[in-house]
Amino acid sequence: MKISIATLGIALVCASAALSDVVHLKDGRTVEGTIIEQTDEKVIVQTKNGTASFARADVTKIETKETPDQEFKRRKTEAGKDAQKLFDLYLWCKQKDQDKNATTILREIIKVDPDHENARKLLGYVKHDGKWVTEKELEKIKVEEDRKEKEKAGLVEYKGQWVTKEEKEKLEHEAAGEVLVDGEWVKKDDVDRKQREAKLRAEAEEHRAKGEYLVGDKWLPQAEAEAYYKDLTHPYMAEGDHVRLFTNNGAGYKGVIDCGDTLVVTADAAYRKATEFFGKEPALKGAKLNVFVVATLDDYKNLGDGWGADKSSSMSMFCSAWNPPGDQKFDMVSVTMYYQTKQNTDLYTTHATVEQFVNRLVGQASAEAPAPWFVDGVSSYIERWQNPKLFDWSRQRLRAVGWVPKLKTLFKTYTPSEQYVLASGIIVAFLKSPECPEPVAKAFADCIKAVNEGGKMQKAFKDLEKALGEKAAEDAFIEFTEK
Repeated sequence: MKISIATLGIALVCASAALSDVVHLKDGRTVEGTIIEQTDEKVIVQTKNGTASFARADVTKIETKETPDQEFKRRKTEAGKDAQKLFDLYLWCKQKDQDKNATTILREIIKVDPDHENARKLLGYVKHDGKWVTEKELEKIKVEEDRKEKEKAGLVEYKGQWVTKEEKEKLEHEAAGEVLVDGEWVKKDDVDRKQREAKLRAEAEEHRAKGEYLVGDKWLPQAEAEAYYKDLTHPYMAEGDHVRLFTNNGAGYKGVIDCGDTLVVTADAAYRKATEFFGKEPALKGAKLNVFVVATLDDYKNLGDGWGADKSSSMSMFCSAWNPPGDQKFDMVSVTMYYQTKQNTDLYTTHATVEQFVNRLVGQASAEAPAPWFVDGVSSYIERWQNPKLFDWSRQRLRAVGWVPKLKTLFKTYTPSEQYVLASGIIVAFLKSPECPEPVAKAFADCIKAVNEGGKMQKAFKDLEKALGEKAAEDAFIEFTEK
């Protein structure tokens, strides 16, 4: 009987499903493959080496058996969800060199029995703190555990090594080319200068203990020194941690020296508040801010004349440079003056210090600068608006000089008048308050970032001014100023 073409097609499809046929011949041989044609006269078998044709009369028997893949699938079905039977199937796969199927079965086992020890180990898992993890995971866990132990012991990481905080600070200073001199880290090039300064400080302390002050190259009694310092051309200088304060003013204080020693503390405090506001200090490279508190408005204008500075009525102005008597030179000095009371003078000194802080932070070489209202606003905010005791008093003063102008007007026509400076300060107070809407707060944060990093400040401040001009922001600002 001859098989039809259709039947042969079906047979070929079935053959592709890969049942293995074994043809037994009269001479005792067996041939394994897939029968692709079978008639009454012949049998054709597809083997791995090609096709083989045999006379039907020479074939004694044809049997069909499972392929290895079919046998695996059958065994897997029979094993079901039984972890032990699945593990037996894994062993069978290894005997039959079915490594891929063996791995598949191991993964199936840990789904059925997550704590199957043999399967876990064969898959490369190890047990840690009662949990099975891979060796790579264990390595990360141990690194993290080691880090926590080191931190618990008070250590910090520095360039791949765990050291104490003190050791890290030492290594960082040494990497920056600094050395420790009298408890202070300084650049190697500054060692001689620091040592000279330390010697001068020691000498000054001895003379101060005697009530003497340095005038030129002579140490004079306080009364004589006071008379000397009142001259605008050779003022008294008080050294703070961050600010060098000059003054020829004695009004409202016990004298010029008391004025300088008092206000340098105020200026240092303003520096620290500005650092907290921006989260960063200006790169002064060992230098200090310079603030000059003069005695009178005439001194204020004369000093401005001498430097070519703006002689506005504002109690704080900037000058490009000042070369006082001696060998010192200062590339930037803020000037303010004694004004009516010690409290006012304290406020103006704070304002002058913060204004210079911001300009130093931005840097004279920066291609862009923050909005003028912002510089005065930060100074005004730190000077008075952030102080709860001065907030209402400052608001009353702002009402007395005309209150807050329309913000768009203030931004476009800003001049450092008392009204605009106070208004800018209360704007900054609003920006720092919980009442500030989120979009405005984000724009404000972008401005701080631009100032700190020397980024695109003009765009940042335009975006902030736009955000403040939105109705929701305007309403929130009005409510903030009037509550």
